[in-house]
Amino acid sequence: MTVTKHDGRKEPFKKEKIENAVTKAAKNADIGKEIADEISFDKDVTVDEIHDAVEKKLMEKYPDVAKAYILYRQKRTDYREYGSDLNKEIARLYSTINTDNANAANGSAASKMYSVAEAATKRYNLARMNPRYAENHKLGRIYIHDNGYFGITFNCFFNPIGKMLKDGFSNGVGSIRTPKRIGSATALACIILQSSQNSMFGGR
Repeated sequence: MTVTKHDGRKEPFKKEKIENAVTKAAKNADIGKEIADEISFDKDVTVDEIHDAVEKKLMEKYPDVAKAYILYRQKRTDYREYGSDLNKEIARLYSTINTDNANAANGSAASKMYSVAEAATKRYNLARMNPRYAENHKLGRIYIHDNGYFGITFNCFFNPIGKMLKDGFSNGVGSIRTPKRIGSATALACIILQSSQNSMFGGR
């Protein structure tokens, strides 16, 4: 008997996979083995048909475990769709010139690598934020600005350069004293802006 996977590939039916999945959801190896032993088919099946049979059996015998299994299954589905969508987005970015970021050089290798990284973090962040917000963002009801940087750092941070030069500052590596010459002040102002550019995103 063969199992048809979501990507169309076929592989032999393996009871151990059911046992492992239920064990992870139940956190109980005995339940995993029990359910796996009770699941059988007399024809070729799809992955979803196996999942449905497992859910039905769990609902009959262990409703609480069934809920955990459904959540486990949904998480696996989310990761699978995440990977598929991300691959399509990367392919699109490779074949087009990036023009949506005024801070990136259009069409450059660095610009495209930046866009690929941001495409990945956008999906990563959507998968881990409040599901209601993520769903509304996907449906266009709300728009999460700069979602690729969500939770990573600040956006549109204002540097009080005059105050920083007057009082001195720390850039995370060391402390900088108040400059005594205009040349030193200019160099330090550049360091401030460069440090912000490396640590934050958006307007500064």
